[in-house]
Amino acid sequence: TRIDQERLINKRLLVDIDTWNLDSMYPSGHYVKTIGDVGDLDTEINCLLIEHGIDLSPFSASALACLPHVSYDEPWIITDDEIHRRRDLRGSCRIFSVDPPGCQDIDDAMHTRVLDNGDIEVG
Repeated sequence: TRIDQERLINKRLLVDIDTWNLDSMYPSGHYVKTIGDVGDLDTEINCLLIEHGIDLSPFSASALACLPHVSYDEPWIITDDEIHRRRDLRGSCRIFSVDPPGCQDIDDAMHTRVLDNGDIEVG
């Protein structure tokens, strides 16, 4: 379908490239969606997330079912027993998962921390 050109001026668009013939300077593709206005902070952030394949879709019901119940009246806390059974790096490192989207066992992680000389350790 054709899209009104005027609606696309100064917009960030998501398109899929379907083919790109070797003898052509231009790919063939199709319009997926309009992300937002060029220069808008939320639009630019969403573009970066899309460009780098970061999925921000909501967690599935089965993933949420594994979490402890949390409410404003009863916030979840790590028990002293749990802290003593583990090596606690919360105060010295930023720790994050590097498991791919859709992974069933979230068990691969990395850390970063600023060293005394200003370098950043990643491990």
